[in-house]
Amino acid sequence: MARPIVDQNNKLLTATVTDGPSLRAVVGKSDQVFIGYGINCSDVKGRPVPLRFGGAKEEFQLWVLFTLGLNSSETDLMIIKSRFEFQFEDTTSILSLDFDRNQSNNYPKSHLHVYGNNDVVDRMLKTVGRPRDQLVNLHFPIGGLLEHSNLAAVIEWMVRERIVKAREGWEQAIDDYLKFYYQQQRRVVMETQL
Repeated sequence: MARPIVDQNNKLLTATVTDGPSLRAVVGKSDQVFIGYGINCSDVKGRPVPLRFGGAKEEFQLWVLFTLGLNSSETDLMIIKSRFEFQFEDTTSILSLDFDRNQSNNYPKSHLHVYGNNDVVDRMLKTVGRPRDQLVNLHFPIGGLLEHSNLAAVIEWMVRERIVKAREGWEQAIDDYLKFYYQQQRRVVMETQL
């Protein structure tokens, strides 16, 4: 049941910003399915995907991780967690977009972390009594339970901001992926309304 999700994400990566590193799926101990690059049964975290194609120098990489589980009627897999972490090739993190459907703390289920330093944010955190926290400790909301971030949005952001170069036809690949993604999301919406 995870094969279409793996295939669509691989197709998008290869059609836009990579030279074919493939995501794969493994089933974990709790019957959850993990999708990522370089993962296996003993390492469900894997490695980041190098962002390069056509022999270009790799400067950035993207950690792409999904955790899937059965919906309440146990008929379809749905995304339980996802993480897209954008990094320099030396693994210095720049930002991450995280989603956790079952998150139990008070933070948004879908949120953005920004790495680095910001004097204004540090001042704000000190003012509100959080002097040990930093910018990365903040959870900036990005969508909700059904409109969380997806791989196409991350790739489009990287390309439109001129951070990475993309292959010719990348926009069509984004559109094709989003058709699949929104079809999957509609199924989740129907499930949650039953």
